[in-house]
Amino acid sequence: MKKINYVLNQEQTKKRLMNSVKANIPCLVTSQPGVGKSAIIKQIAEELKLKLIDIRLTQVSQYDLNGLPAIEEGKSYYAPMNLFPLKGSKIPEGYEGWLIFLDEFMSADKFTQAAAYKLLLDRQIGEHDLHENVRILMASNRATDGALVTKMNTAIQSRITHVEMEADYKVFTQYVAKEVEKGNWHPLVYGFINFMPKYINNFDPAKEVTTYACPRTLEMLSKELKAGLLDLDYEIYMPAIAGIVGEAAATDFCSFYATYGQLPDYKDIIAKPTTTPIPEQIAAKWALGAYLGEHIEEKGQDAVIEYVKRIEEDDLRVVIYRMIRSQAPYIGNNELLKEDLVGIVRRNKK
Repeated sequence: MKKINYVLNQEQTKKRLMNSVKANIPCLVTSQPGVGKSAIIKQIAEELKLKLIDIRLTQVSQYDLNGLPAIEEGKSYYAPMNLFPLKGSKIPEGYEGWLIFLDEFMSADKFTQAAAYKLLLDRQIGEHDLHENVRILMASNRATDGALVTKMNTAIQSRITHVEMEADYKVFTQYVAKEVEKGNWHPLVYGFINFMPKYINNFDPAKEVTTYACPRTLEMLSKELKAGLLDLDYEIYMPAIAGIVGEAAATDFCSFYATYGQLPDYKDIIAKPTTTPIPEQIAAKWALGAYLGEHIEEKGQDAVIEYVKRIEEDDLRVVIYRMIRSQAPYIGNNELLKEDLVGIVRRNKK
């Protein structure tokens, strides 16, 4: 019998949560900080055309969830906040309903968690019913990761579903590859995490550090690079990167970036693609994709591909092609590239 891993990766977690939303059963996803829980839930809302209502449970009180006392015609009642879609509410144009996302669920105090029971179990805010097209998901960090959490009351544990998620190297690099091709991520970050995959997640709850490398902070680094961070002096961008992904990752990233100086001149590659030296250091090879992507011109694409084809490592060539394509989508139609990729596929099937 196949051994089951009860901790899911990002892709598996998304599929599992999708099913929970369709079944209209609240689900709580837990993981270490910064691996993409919120991003996955936002993707689900977009794909299912649900308007996202993002509520940080640590920033609201029990009264926000139960409603605030009000008086009408001499009688008191609890008036719900207009944040929540109630029965009879009009569905916003372009949407098919709402997704209420209760983030930081386990970090809320016990009184706020208790107030959420009625929302989760009875689908009510005070005495008012939620709209039938409302779905609910929750997320939380784990106590084992040093996060401040409140133990969940046993009354609710069996009334919601649970899933634990972890960051997976292959899934995350595939995601970044697609984002690089769309122009959303900087190719240098993609090259770096392929070269040093340990920095996809070097979170250690036992160490007291200002920050660390994880999917969330790597995305921040990508945005900073796209905004021109590396155009600043080294004395500025090195501490800046350390403040994003931590000192260890920053040191190795800057060393990786420094390999740019070891790469051959682009003009030499175009003029002599079959004889211009291939970098010997593996870090320089990983950096090559970002370098070529920055410099490639349509008229020189055949020479660039002839040069890259000389790199012996098939998996590395595929990554380099992706990085180049992120900057120059037209190479996807290049016959030399297609021929090389077909050859790689055939060799790996043997």
